[in-house]
Amino acid sequence: MPILGLLVSAAAYMWLLLASFGYAVSRGRAMGVVLATPCLAAALVCVLSPVNGSIRYMMPIIASLPVVLCALGPTPGREASACPRGEGSRTGSVPAR
Repeated sequence: MPILGLLVSAAAYMWLLLASFGYAVSRGRAMGVVLATPCLAAALVCVLSPVNGSIRYMMPIIASLPVVLCALGPTPGREASACPRGEGSRTGSVPAR
């Protein structure tokens, strides 16, 4: 069962952590970066330890990853469909300069 196999694989959580950290850095989400940094430190300890790849040592990361992912979600008070510049219509048309 491939889907259930991903849930018990330490590598899946490591890739999810790295992807969420990269997303937070690229989008400028400071809260996501702050929350992912201790997880990255724990992941570094897991990688450098003699027993890497064990799900037992990834448990703190697995437990805190939902919080990191929630911090990367839409920010409250911001409309998701608003234009980046705050002007123009929702159709994607760019106003003339």
